[in-house]
Amino acid sequence: MLRACDGNSMFYDFLFDPFKRRNIAVLAKREIKSRIVGTLLGRFHFILFPVLMLLIYTFIFSVVFAIRWQGTEGGFGSFALRMFSGLILFQFFSEVITRAPGLVLENPSYVKKVMFPLETLVPLAIVVSLFSATISYGVLLIGYALLEGPPPLEAMWITVLWPPLILITAGLAWMIAGFGVYLRDLRQIMPILTSVLMFLSPIFYPLSMVPQPYNLLIALNPLSLLIETMRNALFDATKPTLLLVVGYYFVAVVIAQAGYWIFMRVRTGFADVV
Repeated sequence: MLRACDGNSMFYDFLFDPFKRRNIAVLAKREIKSRIVGTLLGRFHFILFPVLMLLIYTFIFSVVFAIRWQGTEGGFGSFALRMFSGLILFQFFSEVITRAPGLVLENPSYVKKVMFPLETLVPLAIVVSLFSATISYGVLLIGYALLEGPPPLEAMWITVLWPPLILITAGLAWMIAGFGVYLRDLRQIMPILTSVLMFLSPIFYPLSMVPQPYNLLIALNPLSLLIETMRNALFDATKPTLLLVVGYYFVAVVIAQAGYWIFMRVRTGFADVV
């Protein structure tokens, strides 16, 4: 028997459930370990991958296409750091969203054979992706310190702006994970959509570089303002307005709760189709 679905529960309820928290921690640790078992580089895999991505993208856009970051006098290094700061956020979002359609389908035993809180599969994916993002941020800060010097105090705002990104990612992932059980082609569609979204996000260029009216299209991307705001805090020592921060949190909470509610509603039929 599975637990009855509580359609009135809140998305953050699992934070107060010791069983669910322990379940997420154990499975996240197991998945992270599985990524390095049998690999040639072992733990260095988590460091090498972001460094390699940084070098590849920087070479393509800064050397081959000779793109320079608008409004800055820096060259190769400045472009690399600014681009990488946005890429870290997007990689976190993309990894979770791309995995979301298969989170339930890849674990049929959790649906049919054991009492398992399926809603924790999304937080599990987020914790694993956050682990990689944290290492990438370490690489970014080391590079920043070497090329730019000590980060400004305004960079602390990044820690305030990550929670809305996590909530938005969780909400969308819950929706996609729920619908992915019934719409199997979402597993093929999501990688395409995230690839399109990457170039519609101000990762390789500042939002100010996009001409009107196309900048409105980029601004409608939920990741755009977060990427720009975090990058401005680190590289321009610009802190966001209180209204902007409150708006981020409000929208993020609404999306997270809506996604959680949808997942808890549609999960009642999982056992019939998995």
